[in-house]
Amino acid sequence: MIWEIGSILKHAVLPPLGLGWLFLLAWWLMPRRPRTARWLLGVTLLVCYLAATPLAGDFLMRHFVEDRVPASSAQPQAIVVLGGGRGLAFDEHGKVIEGEAAGSTLERLLTGARLQRLTGLPLLVTGGKPDGFDPPEGIVMRDALVGEFKVPVRWVEAASRNTVENARFSAPLLQAAGVKTIFLVTSDFHMRRARALFENQGFAVVPVPALAALSADGRPLASFGRPFSWREVVPTMAAATQTFFACNEMAGMIYSRLSMR
Repeated sequence: MIWEIGSILKHAVLPPLGLGWLFLLAWWLMPRRPRTARWLLGVTLLVCYLAATPLAGDFLMRHFVEDRVPASSAQPQAIVVLGGGRGLAFDEHGKVIEGEAAGSTLERLLTGARLQRLTGLPLLVTGGKPDGFDPPEGIVMRDALVGEFKVPVRWVEAASRNTVENARFSAPLLQAAGVKTIFLVTSDFHMRRARALFENQGFAVVPVPALAALSADGRPLASFGRPFSWREVVPTMAAATQTFFACNEMAGMIYSRLSMR
């Protein structure tokens, strides 16, 4: 229930719905302060346009979200793959028939599987069921890695509801095996927050963004942003989604810092 309330509040504040409140405020002000209302409406329309362009999404990601701290030079002893959502199939009675890895989870699993084949290191998957439905993400991820990718999974953490708990609940499993340095696999937009949380648990981290090109020792190769073109100022649904993810991560960073105190 708490997770559902938090999710509703998050979507109510972040774009695009968050910008809708500015439109309502402009509408309310129009008969009272028409000049202020027109100014607010114009600014809101401009922000809506920019939020749907790759230019804005890339800017937010580069300057506020992406992890730019150099990776640990220590040799990793394990691989940790974070969940990013799962798909659930229901029957006519509302009972879950099956759970499947979906969305960014699949990208992370693909990278985790490639990394495990390159290095032979033991692998941990982490993710619970914040929506309350079985199976948890951790179980779904394990089944996909073992059944589809033919990669062994040593540890499954299936109780966490968010990234803070991913790190907190995974730590005892890794520490019991003497692990001090990890490859951390998650989406690039999620890495900075996730890395800080695992480092707060005492681990040295080598970040491996999902779908990154890997060297022979498993470390990600350097990548560069695409050159600027006119397409950067053309609104798209993908760019609007990227802006949402960037804003979501910035909100998550604030929550994570409060949780680490």
